[in-house]
Amino acid sequence: MFTIPKFISRNLAWHWRGNLAVMLGVAVGSAVLTGALLVGDSLRGSLRERAERQLGGIDHAALFQKPIRAAVADRLPGKTAPVLMLNGSIQAGTDDTGTFLGRVSVLGVDERFKPDGTDGVNWKASRVKGEPPVVLAHGVAERLRVKVGDRIRLAVPRFSDIPRSSSLAKRGIADATVSEPFTVAAVLPPDSPRNDFNLAPTPTAPLNVFVPIGVLSNLVRDESDRADEPIANALFSTGSTLDELNAGLRKQLRPADYGLRLRTPSRHERYLSVESEQLVLPPAMAEATEKAAAELKLRAEPTIVYVADTLRHEKREIPYPVIAGLNLAAEKPLGPFLPKGV
Repeated sequence: MFTIPKFISRNLAWHWRGNLAVMLGVAVGSAVLTGALLVGDSLRGSLRERAERQLGGIDHAALFQKPIRAAVADRLPGKTAPVLMLNGSIQAGTDDTGTFLGRVSVLGVDERFKPDGTDGVNWKASRVKGEPPVVLAHGVAERLRVKVGDRIRLAVPRFSDIPRSSSLAKRGIADATVSEPFTVAAVLPPDSPRNDFNLAPTPTAPLNVFVPIGVLSNLVRDESDRADEPIANALFSTGSTLDELNAGLRKQLRPADYGLRLRTPSRHERYLSVESEQLVLPPAMAEATEKAAAELKLRAEPTIVYVADTLRHEKREIPYPVIAGLNLAAEKPLGPFLPKGV
């Protein structure tokens, strides 16, 4: 309750006729201002508390456009966990009649980032007999109306080295996404922090789904590329400084983690080909490769190889020819490609 200071009360008694309305206005205004400040502080405190809850105690995070080996986290300082984060969809049951949820956050985790109370799940598994386990956030289970032991179908996008916008990429639904049945191994209680986990805190609760990172890794990769080594596109860390983590990360990453493939043709031992698994080297990566070659006093010749629709001369035509853009006058062993005198 707001109280008028004593000296204002005294003045109010002496000049009540002229100043009563002014004093009451000041009192009400002060009460509103004080209440607004209190509400603002309370709101900021609650928003900060919710944001910290959604971040799940993470101090630092690294996100990657291309998945890296999950084993990179093993030798980083502090407590660092690899996570494979994907957007997906989930459906109750295994047919088309169950409740469907889109925009689900699918998190592939191991024991370092598993939800509390899920010790019975084998988070180290990469291959399992039968249907793999899935742990649902409380809100997801409520919307789907499923419980432990029920079956659900989880759909996630496949990884592709070739961008979907490329003419060489496969764009069919079966090629771009994969859908597999899972068995509900656990449903998180309403007060579990993992219900709210979100790297971009929002007022609404996310729809989180947790599966073993090894299982999810094999699910999104091509069958020919499947292995027991999990992959991750995010690293979450606590208990270490940012500089220590970045220094450790630089030591652990390999060319393959950057999407690079290094090849030395058998007939040209002094020739090294630096290729991108994603068809084209990003500009920053191409610049870094040329800089590294200059530091090693090596020559570098940028080259791009692609497939055209057709190559035609008069009435003759070759479908899908391979086209190479390169320095035609490059010195040996990277050239030359022009006839003598041209």
